Amino acid sequence: MNATEEKSSSDADMEPDKHCRPRVSIRPYSEGDYPAMHAIWIEAELYPFTEIEVDRLLKSGGGALVAEAITPAGETLIVGTLLWSHNGQAAWLWKLAVAPHHRNRGIARRMLRQVEQDVVAAGLSGVGLLTRETNTAAQSLYTREGWKQSAVHQFWGKRLIGHSAEPNSRETKTQKEPSEC
Repeated sequence: MNATEEKSSSDADMEPDKHCRPRVSIRPYSEGDYPAMHAIWIEAELYPFTEIEVDRLLKSGGGALVAEAITPAGETLIVGTLLWSHNGQAAWLWKLAVAPHHRNRGIARRMLRQVEQDVVAAGLSGVGLLTRETNTAAQSLYTREGWKQSAVHQFWGKRLIGHSAEPNSRETKTQKEPSEC
């Protein structure tokens, strides 16, 4: 049993507190969580992983966490997500997101700390991530948690399968070959 499973088994951690704020626990993703994860990504304006992509990530040895809240009325809600993958040496984080109405409550920090423990438990030596230049809230979180911005690495990418402007759809782009004159 890893640290994530130990935390999720604590009933006391899941009880709403007396100030009407939901109590939040961090637990491993399960199949039924995908619709709530997807909704958070859309609400956070992130390009979502499909359910097939999440399954592929998990089968490759990566992990997924959700932050689960129980409201004072007893309703259970998924309020945060975090995915991670690895290359056998180091991990890479994807889709750390917290529902907007649950932000600034330490949920992202707790998820980040949990994934760091899980990555160490998996025997990996480090972890990295990408963030938008305009996402100063995330950058502040990472700085407070001891992360450093790389001065030597650049991000390079090449899209092999296109997508439309709609975050929920993926369509293959067909490139026309230049005509010979």
